[in-house]
Amino acid sequence: MDLDALGDTIRELREIRGWSIRDLSERAGVGRANVCEYENHNQHPELKSLAKIADAFDAKPSELLKDAGL
Repeated sequence: MDLDALGDTIRELREIRGWSIRDLSERAGVGRANVCEYENHNQHPELKSLAKIADAFDAKPSELLKDAGL
């Protein structure tokens, strides 16, 4: 399983909405550095962070995973 695709999905969803990394971080309650690390494939979100990010996108964590092909 390639979790790097999850970071790509997060970036794509963020960019579709016209949000900056800061915007997503504030909406999700996740640190900006963390969002950057996820998008750059340096770190993968823990389930708690994934749930917060999904909520910011008005989605479920399973939908983000599905969009990433996971």
